Parts: sequence; structure tokens; C-alpha cells
Amino acid sequence: MFSQLGNWFFLFGSLLFTVDALLNFLAVHSVRAFILLVGSLLFTVGCIFFILDMPKKIKSQR
Repeated sequence: MFSQLGNWFFLFGSLLFTVDALLNFLAVHSVRAFILLVGSLLFTVGCIFFILDMPKKIKSQR
């Protein structure tokens, strides 16, 4: 249960970082801001993959 909750917290946090990185990139238009945006997006996608994989892990532990 706690790992599911943790995954949702990570997703929420990564979405906040992604929004911040997007706003930063739109304001600054620098390579560094673009790299931050890409990293935040990849982190968000990774969190989504963990959440989608969670039901399989729960079934395999039963």
C-alpha cells in the first residue's frame, strides 16, 4: 500500500517539476532550461510506468 502511495507522490512531484521546467523554458529559452524540461518529462513518464506496472507486482506477490 505504501509503495502505491509513494508512486503517486512521485508522480505528483514530477508533474510539479515538469510544469516548473516548462514555465522556465518558455521564459528563458536556453539549452539548460530545455535539458531540465526533458529530464522532468522523462521522470514523469517513468513514474507513470511504475504506476502502470504496480497491479502486476501486487498480483505476483499474492
